[in-house]
Amino acid sequence: MGYRIALGVESACDEAGAGVVRDGRRFGHGLASRPDAVADTLARKAVAAA
Repeated sequence: MGYRIALGVESACDEAGAGVVRDGRRFGHGLASRPDAVADTLARKAVAAA
C-alpha cells in the first residue's frame, strides 16, 4: 500500500502558504509574506468601499 499525501495551498494579498501531509502527519510546510505589500493596502480600501 502506498502513502496518502495531501497538499494544501493558501493565498492572500500579502501572504502565501503551503503544507504537505503524509499519512496524517505534517511532512512539510512553508510561508512567504510581504508585510510592506501595496496590494494589502489597496485590498483593504476596496473591501471598506464595498
